[in-house]
Amino acid sequence: ITTELICITAKSDNSIPIKLNSELLMNKEKLTSIKALYDDFHSKICEYETKFNKNFLELNELYNMNRGDRRPKELKFTDFITSQLFNDIESICNLKVSVHNLSNIFKKQVSTLKQHSKHALSEDSISHTGNGSSSSPSSASLTPVTSSSKSSLFLPSGSSSTSLKFTDQIVHKWVRIAPLQYKRDINVNLEFNKDIKETLIPSFESCLCCRFYCVRVMIKFENHLGVAKIDIPISVRQVTK
Repeated sequence: ITTELICITAKSDNSIPIKLNSELLMNKEKLTSIKALYDDFHSKICEYETKFNKNFLELNELYNMNRGDRRPKELKFTDFITSQLFNDIESICNLKVSVHNLSNIFKKQVSTLKQHSKHALSEDSISHTGNGSSSSPSSASLTPVTSSSKSSLFLPSGSSSTSLKFTDQIVHKWVRIAPLQYKRDINVNLEFNKDIKETLIPSFESCLCCRFYCVRVMIKFENHLGVAKIDIPISVRQVTK
Protein backbone atom coordinates (compact mmCIF):
# COMPACT_ATOMS: atom_id res chain seq x y z
CA ILE A 1 0.00 0.00 0.00
CA THR A 2 1.41 3.37 -1.01
CA THR A 3 0.09 6.90 -0.60
CA GLU A 4 0.87 10.10 -2.43
CA LEU A 5 -0.49 13.61 -2.50
CA ILE A 6 -1.95 14.87 -5.79
CA CYS A 7 -1.81 18.65 -6.33
CA ILE A 8 -4.24 20.03 -8.91
CA THR A 9 -3.85 23.64 -10.06
CA ALA A 10 -6.10 25.39 -12.58
CA LYS A 11 -5.91 28.94 -13.91
CA SER A 12 -7.28 31.09 -16.72
CA ASP A 13 -6.70 34.59 -18.10
CA ASN A 14 -10.39 35.41 -17.71
CA SER A 15 -12.71 35.02 -14.78
CA ILE A 16 -13.75 31.35 -14.51
CA PRO A 17 -17.57 31.20 -14.78
CA ILE A 18 -18.09 27.73 -13.28
CA LYS A 19 -17.30 26.03 -10.00
CA LEU A 20 -14.46 23.55 -10.44
CA ASN A 21 -13.55 20.42 -8.50
CA SER A 22 -10.71 17.91 -8.42
CA GLU A 23 -12.76 15.14 -10.06
CA LEU A 24 -13.40 17.24 -13.19
CA LEU A 25 -9.86 18.62 -13.43
CA MET A 26 -8.29 15.15 -13.16
CA ASN A 27 -10.58 13.68 -15.82
CA LYS A 28 -8.48 14.48 -18.90
CA GLU A 29 -10.96 12.99 -21.37
CA LYS A 30 -13.94 14.96 -20.04
CA LEU A 31 -11.93 18.18 -19.67
CA THR A 32 -10.57 17.89 -23.21
CA SER A 33 -14.10 17.31 -24.53
CA ILE A 34 -15.43 20.41 -22.74
CA LYS A 35 -12.58 22.61 -23.95
CA ALA A 36 -13.01 21.34 -27.52
CA LEU A 37 -16.71 22.23 -27.39
CA TYR A 38 -15.98 25.76 -26.17
CA ASP A 39 -13.19 26.15 -28.72
CA ASP A 40 -15.81 25.45 -31.37
CA PHE A 41 -18.13 28.07 -29.81
CA HIS A 42 -15.26 30.58 -29.77
CA SER A 43 -14.41 29.95 -33.44
CA LYS A 44 -18.02 30.35 -34.53
CA ILE A 45 -18.44 33.59 -32.57
CA CYS A 46 -15.29 35.04 -34.15
CA GLU A 47 -16.51 33.97 -37.58
CA TYR A 48 -19.94 35.56 -37.05
CA GLU A 49 -18.36 38.75 -35.69
CA THR A 50 -16.19 39.04 -38.80
CA LYS A 51 -19.24 38.64 -41.05
CA PHE A 52 -21.20 41.15 -38.96
CA ASN A 53 -18.46 43.79 -39.19
CA LYS A 54 -18.13 43.20 -42.94
CA ASN A 55 -21.86 43.83 -43.44
CA PHE A 56 -22.24 46.40 -40.66
CA LEU A 57 -23.75 49.20 -42.81
CA GLU A 58 -26.21 46.95 -44.63
CA LEU A 59 -27.37 45.29 -41.40
CA ASN A 60 -27.92 48.63 -39.66
CA GLU A 61 -29.78 50.01 -42.66
CA LEU A 62 -32.06 46.98 -42.64
CA TYR A 63 -32.49 47.22 -38.86
CA ASN A 64 -33.60 50.88 -38.99
CA MET A 65 -35.71 50.57 -42.15
CA ASN A 66 -39.09 50.69 -40.37
CA ARG A 67 -38.21 53.10 -37.55
CA GLY A 68 -39.78 56.03 -39.44
CA ASP A 69 -39.00 59.42 -37.92
CA ARG A 70 -37.52 57.90 -34.80
CA ARG A 71 -33.83 58.33 -34.16
CA PRO A 72 -31.78 55.55 -35.80
CA LYS A 73 -30.43 52.98 -33.40
CA GLU A 74 -27.07 51.34 -33.96
CA LEU A 75 -27.05 47.57 -34.05
CA LYS A 76 -23.94 46.07 -32.47
CA PHE A 77 -22.59 42.55 -32.41
CA THR A 78 -22.66 42.67 -28.60
CA ASP A 79 -26.45 42.83 -28.87
CA PHE A 80 -26.22 39.15 -29.85
CA ILE A 81 -23.14 37.97 -27.95
CA THR A 82 -22.44 40.05 -24.86
CA SER A 83 -18.89 40.78 -23.74
CA GLN A 84 -19.50 38.81 -20.54
CA LEU A 85 -20.64 35.74 -22.46
CA PHE A 86 -17.63 35.96 -24.78
CA ASN A 87 -15.27 36.27 -21.79
CA ASP A 88 -16.86 33.23 -20.14
CA ILE A 89 -16.32 31.16 -23.29
CA GLU A 90 -12.73 32.38 -23.59
CA SER A 91 -12.10 31.47 -19.96
CA ILE A 92 -13.05 27.82 -20.53
CA CYS A 93 -11.00 27.70 -23.74
CA ASN A 94 -7.90 29.08 -22.00
CA LEU A 95 -8.24 27.00 -18.83
CA LYS A 96 -4.86 25.49 -17.95
CA VAL A 97 -4.61 22.54 -15.58
CA SER A 98 -1.49 21.03 -14.05
CA VAL A 99 -1.39 17.90 -11.90
CA HIS A 100 1.64 16.99 -9.78
CA ASN A 101 2.18 13.76 -7.85
CA LEU A 102 4.10 14.15 -4.59
CA SER A 103 5.12 10.71 -3.37
CA ASN A 104 7.32 11.82 -0.47
CA ILE A 105 4.76 13.81 1.52
CA PHE A 106 3.49 10.93 3.65
CA LYS A 107 5.42 8.27 5.53
CA LYS A 108 5.35 4.70 4.26
CA GLN A 109 2.62 2.65 5.90
CA VAL A 110 5.12 0.34 7.57
CA SER A 111 6.65 3.40 9.27
CA THR A 112 3.31 4.33 10.85
CA LEU A 113 2.77 1.07 12.73
CA LYS A 114 2.03 1.41 16.44
CA GLN A 115 3.29 -0.77 19.24
CA HIS A 116 -0.29 -1.63 20.12
CA SER A 117 -2.93 -2.40 17.53
CA LYS A 118 -5.62 -0.48 19.43
CA HIS A 119 -4.74 3.18 19.34
CA ALA A 120 -6.53 6.47 18.97
CA LEU A 121 -6.16 8.21 15.66
CA SER A 122 -4.81 11.71 16.13
CA GLU A 123 -6.28 14.60 14.18
CA ASP A 124 -4.23 16.16 11.40
CA SER A 125 -4.59 19.20 9.20
CA ILE A 126 -6.23 17.35 6.31
CA SER A 127 -9.98 16.88 6.28
CA HIS A 128 -11.94 14.56 4.01
CA THR A 129 -14.28 16.35 1.58
CA GLY A 130 -15.69 13.40 -0.35
CA ASN A 131 -18.99 11.62 0.11
CA GLY A 132 -17.59 8.30 1.27
CA SER A 133 -18.98 6.33 4.18
CA SER A 134 -15.69 6.18 6.07
CA SER A 135 -15.89 7.16 9.70
CA SER A 136 -12.56 9.03 9.68
CA PRO A 137 -10.43 10.94 7.13
CA SER A 138 -7.63 8.39 7.34
CA SER A 139 -9.65 5.28 6.56
CA ALA A 140 -11.38 4.00 3.45
CA SER A 141 -12.93 0.72 2.40
CA LEU A 142 -12.94 -0.98 -0.98
CA THR A 143 -15.87 -3.40 -1.20
CA PRO A 144 -16.71 -5.76 -2.66
CA VAL A 145 -13.53 -7.30 -4.08
CA THR A 146 -13.66 -10.29 -6.37
CA SER A 147 -10.69 -12.55 -5.72
CA SER A 148 -9.65 -16.02 -4.72
CA SER A 149 -9.28 -16.96 -1.08
CA LYS A 150 -5.49 -17.25 -1.52
CA SER A 151 -5.11 -13.71 -2.86
CA SER A 152 -3.51 -11.20 -0.55
CA LEU A 153 -2.04 -7.75 -0.50
CA PHE A 154 1.70 -7.26 -0.57
CA LEU A 155 3.00 -7.31 2.99
CA PRO A 156 6.24 -5.53 3.94
CA SER A 157 9.32 -7.70 3.97
CA GLY A 158 11.06 -8.08 7.30
CA SER A 159 10.37 -9.69 10.63
CA SER A 160 7.21 -11.69 11.19
CA SER A 161 6.33 -9.28 14.01
CA THR A 162 6.22 -6.36 11.56
CA SER A 163 4.14 -8.37 9.11
CA LEU A 164 1.67 -9.28 11.84
CA LYS A 165 1.36 -5.65 12.92
CA PHE A 166 0.89 -4.61 9.30
CA THR A 167 -1.92 -7.14 8.87
CA ASP A 168 -3.52 -6.28 12.21
CA GLN A 169 -3.35 -2.47 11.89
CA ILE A 170 -3.42 -1.78 8.13
CA VAL A 171 -4.66 -4.46 5.74
CA HIS A 172 -6.55 -6.84 8.08
CA LYS A 173 -7.87 -10.08 6.54
CA TRP A 174 -10.18 -11.09 3.73
CA VAL A 175 -13.79 -11.75 4.75
CA ARG A 176 -15.89 -14.01 2.55
CA ILE A 177 -19.24 -12.43 1.66
CA ALA A 178 -20.35 -14.76 -1.17
CA PRO A 179 -18.96 -17.59 -3.30
CA LEU A 180 -15.78 -16.28 -4.97
CA GLN A 181 -16.33 -12.83 -3.40
CA TYR A 182 -14.36 -11.37 -0.52
CA LYS A 183 -14.10 -7.97 1.11
CA ARG A 184 -11.36 -6.38 3.13
CA ASP A 185 -11.39 -3.24 5.29
CA ILE A 186 -8.15 -1.27 5.05
CA ASN A 187 -6.84 1.46 7.34
CA VAL A 188 -4.50 3.96 5.69
CA ASN A 189 -2.44 6.09 8.07
CA LEU A 190 -1.53 9.58 6.88
CA GLU A 191 1.52 10.95 8.65
CA PHE A 192 3.67 13.72 7.22
CA ASN A 193 7.35 13.13 6.59
CA LYS A 194 9.58 15.43 8.59
CA ASP A 195 11.73 16.46 5.62
CA ILE A 196 9.04 17.84 3.29
CA LYS A 197 10.68 20.24 0.84
CA GLU A 198 7.52 21.25 -1.01
CA THR A 199 5.38 24.17 0.11
CA LEU A 200 1.76 23.11 0.45
CA ILE A 201 -0.52 26.10 0.19
CA PRO A 202 -4.06 25.73 1.59
CA SER A 203 -6.84 24.67 -0.76
CA PHE A 204 -8.58 27.63 -2.39
CA GLU A 205 -10.70 28.65 -5.35
CA SER A 206 -10.85 32.17 -6.79
CA CYS A 207 -12.16 33.66 -10.02
CA LEU A 208 -8.82 33.23 -11.86
CA CYS A 209 -7.15 30.20 -10.27
CA CYS A 210 -7.62 27.38 -7.78
CA ARG A 211 -5.74 24.64 -5.96
CA PHE A 212 -7.21 21.27 -5.01
CA TYR A 213 -5.68 18.18 -3.42
CA CYS A 214 -6.33 14.44 -3.45
CA VAL A 215 -4.77 11.58 -1.55
CA ARG A 216 -4.07 8.71 -3.92
CA VAL A 217 -4.02 5.27 -2.33
CA MET A 218 -2.46 2.48 -4.41
CA ILE A 219 -3.06 -1.11 -3.35
CA LYS A 220 -0.94 -3.73 -5.08
CA PHE A 221 -1.92 -7.40 -4.98
CA GLU A 222 0.39 -10.39 -4.88
CA ASN A 223 0.93 -12.76 -7.81
CA HIS A 224 0.58 -9.89 -10.33
CA LEU A 225 -3.19 -9.75 -9.82
CA GLY A 226 -3.27 -6.01 -10.45
CA VAL A 227 -3.47 -2.70 -8.65
CA ALA A 228 -6.46 -0.95 -7.07
CA LYS A 229 -6.36 2.86 -7.01
CA ILE A 230 -8.59 5.37 -5.29
CA ASP A 231 -8.30 9.19 -5.29
CA ILE A 232 -9.80 10.83 -2.21
CA PRO A 233 -10.52 14.60 -2.39
CA ILE A 234 -9.19 16.42 0.66
CA SER A 235 -8.94 19.98 1.90
CA VAL A 236 -5.56 21.22 3.13
CA ARG A 237 -6.08 23.95 5.70
CA GLN A 238 -2.83 24.21 7.62
CA VAL A 239 0.27 22.07 7.46
CA THR A 240 2.23 21.77 10.69
CA LYS A 241 5.31 19.62 11.04
